[in-house]
Amino acid sequence: MCLTIKKRFDYIVAQKLQLELSKLVSFEPIEVQDIEVIVATDVGYKGSKGVGVAVAYDAEKRREICHVAIVDDIDIPYVPGLLAFREAPLMTGAIKELSARCVDADVVMVNGHGVSHPRKFGIASHIGVVLDKPSIGIAKKLLYGSIVLDDKRREAIVVDGSIVGYVAKNIHGGSVYISVGHRLTPENALIITESVWNKHYPLPDPLYIADNLTKKLRSKIR
Repeated sequence: MCLTIKKRFDYIVAQKLQLELSKLVSFEPIEVQDIEVIVATDVGYKGSKGVGVAVAYDAEKRREICHVAIVDDIDIPYVPGLLAFREAPLMTGAIKELSARCVDADVVMVNGHGVSHPRKFGIASHIGVVLDKPSIGIAKKLLYGSIVLDDKRREAIVVDGSIVGYVAKNIHGGSVYISVGHRLTPENALIITESVWNKHYPLPDPLYIADNLTKKLRSKIR
């Protein structure tokens, strides 16, 4: 399965590919209590190069286990809604390297959107499908969908009449938009995210570590 487009970037082809691949996304409950390792992934840039980071996080002990970073050229432009074609190769490459060197992921947490996306296939879904892993999208802004209160008075993200995620806030009032990427439910995604979030930070702990690491490492790119 080819999920990246090389050479001249064709927006129409990319959008059609997302629509086709969105059919592979599944919502299925997982046993949250069995999750041991969450792998968070992010990308940082310096000029035309990017650094992709994957951080393995112990969900029970609430600490980093190990991390991997890879650097490569970025030759696809940033286009809203098509971020995966620009960043997913670095993210998946880092996650695969982490698995080979250190530990495998039970769940992948991605800096980006899942199915709260115009074609229901944001970068978290892209990575989940590529790796065949449960994945969660975490973003600071809503890309697509509407916000409604569910039956428990929680802010839910709704796309095409279905709940696909939730809004959660830190103690400073900042919001994150949590959405299903692949192979879990919106409720699973919310519970997992809040279980590893020191809400003094703007992001859940695994992703906060990954975000800070990309910022440090991108300054070292030559």
